[in-house]
Amino acid sequence: MSGKEVLQRNEFILEEKHLFQLTGIPGGAYILKVESDQYLYTAKLMSIAVEKGCPVIKYNELSRDLNEQPWLPRTKEMKGSSITRSIINMQFNAGDTLKLTGKSGIYRTVKMLFPDQSQTVTFDFVNCSDADSNHYTVVQICSQLWMQENLKTTRYRDGSDIPNVLDSAAWGNLTTGAWCDYHNLLAEGKQYGHLYNFYAVADMEIGRFLI
Repeated sequence: MSGKEVLQRNEFILEEKHLFQLTGIPGGAYILKVESDQYLYTAKLMSIAVEKGCPVIKYNELSRDLNEQPWLPRTKEMKGSSITRSIINMQFNAGDTLKLTGKSGIYRTVKMLFPDQSQTVTFDFVNCSDADSNHYTVVQICSQLWMQENLKTTRYRDGSDIPNVLDSAAWGNLTTGAWCDYHNLLAEGKQYGHLYNFYAVADMEIGRFLI
């Protein structure tokens, strides 16, 4: 929990029961606070959402009174609201380097900034994935986009398998493509990516590319 306010909504409503819908909250722990002139209620929320969304607090146009009366629309006098989204002021000193990561669904783009004034940052998102459906973060360098992560695929782009060769002697005698992990440790491959021999990278015979 960062202590950052994610979203705030103010409503001018009568003393009744009201329904709000909270959506688009990324995975993590949050504190929900409902406050009026007389009341204060807090609760902890745990979101298990996988994909990132845009946090939204939506007021249901139907509200219920305290005597359990049927749902009634808000009257004209009750209407009126305001919404405030989080704006993060980033403090920096001259010469600092800022690493910003833009996220949109499965896409991730990193930008490195050397700011000397306030500025607007725009992220370009591209589909950088392999035949195993691994999705990779890219980093924008000037006008170019580069992979920020090492490759983890076990298949060529055409779907054919790249053999996993564990024996070092056999690896040295190969004339075809292969992959392995550092010290043959699966955890190393998951965290840092696989290792590929020259033939896997340069396999142009039938037009098979890694990505």
